Amino acid sequence: MSIKKSFQTYILLLTSIPVIVMTVLAYILAYGKYMELTKNSMQTTTSTYMDGFHATLNNVISDNEILAGNLYIQSFLTEKANNPGMDFTASMYYKPVSEQLDLQMDANTDYVTYSLYDIDGYYVLGTASNTGDWSEYMNTPPAKITKTTIETNAPISDDKNAIDIITPVIVKDKVIGIVRANVKIDYFGAFASGEECFIIDADGSFLFHQDDLKEDSYIMNRVNSLLPNINNQAEKEMVYTAFKSNSSTYIYGYGILHDYDWIYIVRMNRKAYHAIFSSLPLLLAIGLIIILFISLIVSSQLTKKYTDPIMELNSCMLEATGGNYQIVCNIESKDEFGQLSNCFNEMMKIISGTNERQLEAQRQLEANEAQLIEHNKHVEELAYTDGLTSLYNRIAFMKLAQDILSEAKSSYKKHAVIFIDLDDFKNVNDTLGHDYGDDLLIQISRKFEECIESGDILARTGGDEFLIFRNFIDTPEEAISTVEKLIEITKNPFNVKGERVLISVSIGVSYFPQNALSLTELIKTADIAMYNAKTSGKNNYRIFNSGMADEVSRKSEMIAVLQTAIANEEMYMVYQPQADVATGKIIGCKL
Repeated sequence: MSIKKSFQTYILLLTSIPVIVMTVLAYILAYGKYMELTKNSMQTTTSTYMDGFHATLNNVISDNEILAGNLYIQSFLTEKANNPGMDFTASMYYKPVSEQLDLQMDANTDYVTYSLYDIDGYYVLGTASNTGDWSEYMNTPPAKITKTTIETNAPISDDKNAIDIITPVIVKDKVIGIVRANVKIDYFGAFASGEECFIIDADGSFLFHQDDLKEDSYIMNRVNSLLPNINNQAEKEMVYTAFKSNSSTYIYGYGILHDYDWIYIVRMNRKAYHAIFSSLPLLLAIGLIIILFISLIVSSQLTKKYTDPIMELNSCMLEATGGNYQIVCNIESKDEFGQLSNCFNEMMKIISGTNERQLEAQRQLEANEAQLIEHNKHVEELAYTDGLTSLYNRIAFMKLAQDILSEAKSSYKKHAVIFIDLDDFKNVNDTLGHDYGDDLLIQISRKFEECIESGDILARTGGDEFLIFRNFIDTPEEAISTVEKLIEITKNPFNVKGERVLISVSIGVSYFPQNALSLTELIKTADIAMYNAKTSGKNNYRIFNSGMADEVSRKSEMIAVLQTAIANEEMYMVYQPQADVATGKIIGCKL
C-alpha cells in the first residue's frame, strides 16, 4: 500500500473514529435529553390532566353543596320532615326547588342529574327520569351521612359510566335529607377520556368502565403495588412516570388524588416521539461536518419544539396559581402540546366559571342574610312596640323587667313598679272621638318619657294604662319623685287638635323587694294601690301596703258571700207593720 493510500487511510481512520465517537456520544446525549424531556412532559401532562379532573370534580361537588345549602331546598325538606304525610307537590317550595334543580342541570349541559331525598331515604324530587328511593338500593341511611361523599359504582346509579356525589342537607346541625348528583363521564371531558385517562379507587376498581387498561399487565402490577400504601404517598411524590416493559407504544403517567385515595393514570402514544430519533443511526455514515450541522439544526429544532411549549405552559400555570384565571395558553400546534394547551384553557374556563359562581352565591347569601336580619328586626319591633305610642308594649315590659329582676334577686338591688291609669279617659273618646283620644295618648306618652330616668322602662299595657319600671333606686323617695312629676304633667290642659282637654291620673306604687318578689306580684300590688288612689278621689297616688290587699280580699269575700246567698235564695224581705196608736189601724210598714 502506498504512503498516499496509507495516509489517506490513516486520515480516514483518524477522522472516522472521532466522527463515530462524537456521533455515538451525540446520539447518547440526545437520547438522554429526549428521555428527560419526555418524562418532564409526561409529568406535566399528568399533573395538568389530574388537576383538571380534580378541579372539575370539585366544581360539581361545590355545586352540589350550594344546592344543599339553598334556602328553598332546606325549607322544603324541613317542611317534609315536620309533616311526612304531606303532598309535597302542593308545597310553596316545590316549584322553586324544581326550578333550581333544572337550572343547575342545564348549567352542566345535562351531564349531571340531581335527585333530592328526605331523611327517610324516599325520593322527593329531581331531574333524573328513573330514580328510585335511596333506601331501596343503599345501605347507609341519610341520617348517617354528615358530609359530602363520593359513591363509585353505586347500586342506585343506572349508568356505570357515572359516579354519585352525596351531600347532606343540614339545618341547625341536623340532617334532614340528601342531595345526590349523578355525574356522567362525559362531564369531565378529556380529563376522564376512556382512551387517554383512567381513574382507579382504593379498592382497585375503575371509577368508569375503562377495562381495556387491564390488558396491560405491567402498568396494572405497578398500580397494584401502589394500592396498599396509597395513604402514605407524600405530596412531593404526586406524579410518577412509567414505560411499558413489553411495548414501546405508550407512555404512562400516574398520580394520586389524596382527597379520595384514587390513582389517576394518563396514557400517551409514544410513536410521535420515537419517530424523531429512529433516523439517528443512519447519520453515522455521514461526514463530521454534515453530522454536526444536522445535529445542530436538529438540537435547535428539538429544543424549540419541546422546551418552548413547556416554558409557555409553566408560565401560564404560574400566573394561574397567582390568581389570574383569565390567562390563555397560546400554543398553536396539532400535537400533544396543542392538546395540552387546549385542555389547560378549558380547565381555566371551568375554574373561572366556578369562581364566579361561588362569588355570586356568596353575594346572594350575604344579601339574603342582610334581608333576614332586617326582617327579624322589623318583626321584633312589631312584637315589642305599641303601635300607637311607639312605647314598649306589655310583652316587652315583662321580658325586660323580668331580666332585671332575675339579676336583682342575687344582688339585693331595689326597684319599683308604677301603675298609671288615666281617669275618665273614656269620656274623651265618647265626647271628642277616638282620634282625639289617640292624639292625647301620644302627647301623654311623650310627656311621660321626659319624666323617667335612663335605664327605666316605660310601657303602654292597655287602652289608658301605663307601667313604669324604676330601675335601681336607693330610696323610696326616688320613685315618689317620679310619681309627682307624672301628676304635675296633668295639671295643665292638653291641646288636642285645637281642643283643650283636662285629664287626671291615678297612680299606684309597689316596691321590690318590700311588697313583692316577682314581677307579676309587683304589677298586681301596684294595680291595687292604683285603684285605692282612684277610689280616694283620683289625680293622686298611693303606695301599696298590706291593708290594701286585705281590703281587696275582704270585698272579694263579701261579694262571693252575697253571690252565694242570692244563688241559694237565702235573702228575703221582712215587713214590720206601723199602727196608729189612737185608732189601732195599720198605717204603713218598714222593710
